[in-house]
Amino acid sequence: MSMNSPSRHLFAAGVFCAALLTIGGLVGIPSGTVSHQVSKFAPPDRLPVPPAGATYHPGQDHRQTIEAALAAHGNRQNIVPTFFTDLIRSMERSGVPSDLAHDVAVALARNPKLDELAGMTIAGCFPAYLAATKDDPDTALADLVSYVQDPAQYARRADPSLRILAPETAAQIDEKVQSGKHAAAELIMERALLARFNPSLGARIMVPR
Repeated sequence: MSMNSPSRHLFAAGVFCAALLTIGGLVGIPSGTVSHQVSKFAPPDRLPVPPAGATYHPGQDHRQTIEAALAAHGNRQNIVPTFFTDLIRSMERSGVPSDLAHDVAVALARNPKLDELAGMTIAGCFPAYLAATKDDPDTALADLVSYVQDPAQYARRADPSLRILAPETAAQIDEKVQSGKHAAAELIMERALLARFNPSLGARIMVPR
């Protein structure tokens, strides 16, 4: 399904409320903080490192940090800060440590190339991907961001043991990229990631083909 960037934005906004109900079902993941190694595409400044034993409260530290992250790149995607604070609350309710949920959301907010659909996909897949790869949180998040932002390159590099992409799906991604339809390639990758790592969320936010 071909979808240009404005359509992706409107589509993601339309499914946002339904998606949050499902994101709360994420499984718990190991404690830790995500440094700004999470994406080679994001601005070079590092995420704030939470003080030991700190507890974040949505609407306070969370919102201020999210707003600063969005302001750093001008927020051309026009994503409201509450999108990310709601992701934090959902991850916390599922057992994700507060500091890690905070840092994941800030890392996504700091990346000007990620829209709501990409953010929901990455956050929704993160716990299961982390468990499947047994990577550290930095590496797992960096991988997921790279899958979405550069689907053709990372389709070829996907670990076969993770069973993310069927050969025909990888071929579809290559075809879209070669024809200049990068947003459509992203959508195919997002659909594949959700089908593998969070099918219930995928059923909520992806229109059936």
